[in-house]
Amino acid sequence: MPWLMEEGFTLKTPLTNDHILDNAGQFDELNLLHLNEAFESPAELVKGDITQTLESLNRYPDIKRDSLSRAVAKKTGVEVSCQAWGAGASDLLYRAFNAVSNAGKNAVAPTPTFWGYERIYGLTKVDIRRVEIADDYQIHAKDILAAMDDNTGLVSVVTPGSPTGISMAEEDLIELAQKIPADVLFLIDEVYFEFAQNKLDMIELLRQHRQGHWAVLRSFSKAYALASARIGYALCSSEDVTHRLIESGLNFPVSSLSFSAAYAVYTDEKFLTDMVHTVSERREWMYQELLALGLAPLKSDTNFVSVSLPLPSVQSLPALKEAGVLCSAWNHPSYPNHIRITVGNEQANQQVISAITALLKSI
Repeated sequence: MPWLMEEGFTLKTPLTNDHILDNAGQFDELNLLHLNEAFESPAELVKGDITQTLESLNRYPDIKRDSLSRAVAKKTGVEVSCQAWGAGASDLLYRAFNAVSNAGKNAVAPTPTFWGYERIYGLTKVDIRRVEIADDYQIHAKDILAAMDDNTGLVSVVTPGSPTGISMAEEDLIELAQKIPADVLFLIDEVYFEFAQNKLDMIELLRQHRQGHWAVLRSFSKAYALASARIGYALCSSEDVTHRLIESGLNFPVSSLSFSAAYAVYTDEKFLTDMVHTVSERREWMYQELLALGLAPLKSDTNFVSVSLPLPSVQSLPALKEAGVLCSAWNHPSYPNHIRITVGNEQANQQVISAITALLKSI
């Protein structure tokens, strides 16, 4: 029976801020540096827009908010008709892989990557061809292309990557754009792109070098500090691709409240500029502190830093939690010692470095 829980089954969900607040007596104070969330809320910024939306809570939302879509079109050059909106970028990822699976096609994607991908592969039952990242922690075009065959329907890459934090090289992206067959969807997950130190204009790159289908995923969860709002979007090469993504999902995936919050932060340039500047400064500080401890952190283009510790993450993460800091493992057998640390506020960043220092001394 599919509805019977397997023996020993445990539902694995990350420890969230909501759960901690609802169960305060079970937890000491923890710094949450494990989910790559923003270190502050844009609450004051979004209040006005959300308050106006409250009057229409009895009405269903549209599949896109015209004012927000027009703002995105103005900034990206991608027409409103070529935008698809979802409950976070992961919702749109699910739709893309589900469409490919339903068509009986396989998909090619790098590993390790964001843990949600593995969940999506399982839910959609897609035939997935995983491509290991190289020894330099990079995704290389030649490895992706070698994994493809005549039945490939989707190629997905993440840049900057998670959990590495490293951006793909421009030449690799151009090679993929040119060599992936036109009828295969080239899907670029760019949910961290605002933080990248040398940002590529992915839309322009694809328009110059790709003759086939493509979609670029972006999110409001990271640089725009709206992880709780669950809103993301896809910028697509054509209305055909957009239509397929929309039709592969459920009705009304994004609430009016989320659309309103997203519009408020997206149209406030100062908020994004300040967020990116602060994250960049604190990320560099954390990188240098880890170097000073004799470690080899990866140079990140995101809002987190990854590093390998001299003991497995199954040992280091409980020790860090005991010291009041939650970080996350790479959750890949080839990288048992790697952890990922979100850039937090100054107090949290100081605490995680102190906790890692104490951990290194203890071993």
